[in-house]
Amino acid sequence: MTTQINGKVSDRNPEGMKVVFSNNCFSCQTHSCYKQSQASSAKQIFLPHSLTSNINANSKQIVASMTLRSQLLLILNSLLLPLIGIVGGASAATFVGLGEGITILWAIVGLALGALVCRRFPDRYINIKEVD
Repeated sequence: MTTQINGKVSDRNPEGMKVVFSNNCFSCQTHSCYKQSQASSAKQIFLPHSLTSNINANSKQIVASMTLRSQLLLILNSLLLPLIGIVGGASAATFVGLGEGITILWAIVGLALGALVCRRFPDRYINIKEVD
């Protein structure tokens, strides 16, 4: 399963292109934020040349997509690692037999370590194609 979002190219320069993505993926369409104001929820982002090198210079519309595997890796990295850190810190403090205050402190330290372990994913996980 692949999630796709359509975008319109708004500006080009040698470093990349600016693209306006409207919230038209399935998740956004089913929530009330999409139904209330579609125009105000459009996001403009800059795509570097490394992502857009295979796009024709005259393209007006593109599609950005991520596979389910890439989405799961992103969720694992950004959500589960800090969660594992907080649970691991609290569990370690409880296992050692420390008091509640120190257990909370260890949980916060575990959360911070879990967040520090997170890394930026490379651009290759995002697939950019031009719309015919």
